[in-house]
Amino acid sequence: MTRGSRKFIVAGGGIGGLSIAYALARKGHEIAVLEQATDFTEVGAGIQLAPNGMRALADLGLADPVMPYAWKPEALQMRNGYTGAPIVKLPTNAEFAQRYRAPYCVVHRADLLSILLEACSAETRIDLQTGARVEGYESANGGVSVQLSSGETVEGDALIGADGLRSTVRQKIVGDGAPEKPRHVVYRGVVPRHTIPDALWCQGRCHVVRRRRGFRALSSAVG
Repeated sequence: MTRGSRKFIVAGGGIGGLSIAYALARKGHEIAVLEQATDFTEVGAGIQLAPNGMRALADLGLADPVMPYAWKPEALQMRNGYTGAPIVKLPTNAEFAQRYRAPYCVVHRADLLSILLEACSAETRIDLQTGARVEGYESANGGVSVQLSSGETVEGDALIGADGLRSTVRQKIVGDGAPEKPRHVVYRGVVPRHTIPDALWCQGRCHVVRRRRGFRALSSAVG
């Protein structure tokens, strides 16, 4: 390591974990990314990138690589679930992007992760490890010693927990138990936009979200 650099251990190789790893590497630090799965994959569908998120990607030099995979909606709109009548509309046009110094975009999580993974793979300061499940850690000698399920130990100056909802790192720090059962159930599917009549709207306690050009994602939340 160069003078002044540190070794960071990042538990979790999702969007958050790879983002912080790449940001730290650009500052000259060494990073070990420990991903418990056998590959770097992202579960889920689309993700909304508001201007602050796009500015963060721009700071990493990754906004331009994201744009070919992104869709910029013309507006954000809320409608009455019973009648379909518009309630409020927020334009996200060029004037919006100028005001907030970045556009509002929607991108698939897997596409965003692939861009981050490619950037991290090309960074020599980042060591990407799969099949590396964090079981615990101990502070030692001004640093941290991380124990993996394989029995191996990884040592560094600091540990960053980005290991998801059931985070081992968080439990060690906070100890607030397993996540509570959700009060809502969400059913998600993606269908071609032209197959859904304009007059069709979800009734009751549910909503419809258009995610990408030509497609509409149906998301029904039941309380």
